[in-house]
Amino acid sequence: MTKFPSKFKDDSSASIGFLFIRSYNIWHREIKKQLKEVALTHPQFVVLTTLAYLAQKNEDINQALIAKAADMDVMTVSSIIKKLENSELVVRNISKKDPRANTISLTKQGQNKLEIAIPLVEKTDNIFFSSLNSEEAFFREKLLTLSNFDFSSAGEKNYD
Repeated sequence: MTKFPSKFKDDSSASIGFLFIRSYNIWHREIKKQLKEVALTHPQFVVLTTLAYLAQKNEDINQALIAKAADMDVMTVSSIIKKLENSELVVRNISKKDPRANTISLTKQGQNKLEIAIPLVEKTDNIFFSSLNSEEAFFREKLLTLSNFDFSSAGEKNYD
């Protein structure tokens, strides 16, 4: 018999981390299924939507800005942008502010792809999160709290 060194060894449903990843996996599986219909991976969708969101207010968007806004690794964003560029969904241009830097923008094809993909993802979100009923706003508030969490400032508290 294997020893399972967890305080949740008798009840995995008491583990918020386990429940979080199970819930995420259910949601993510459907998101991937929907995005497959438009030939996008989820990371590609995140980069495209982040780019489009930022482009509403800013013309000089680079991969570092996308990475920061999406909370993704810059090198990961870079490789995704290369694939999106090869698919003619984004284009790199020389920055007007800094000729040594590149900016990234959506192509017409990228814009068209988002106009199909965003409603699919938002519909999936609506269906999935509507199961929370009246607690949806509370859950969104708590996700916002978690999305601003910083492990480096958590200190040396005893969280056991």
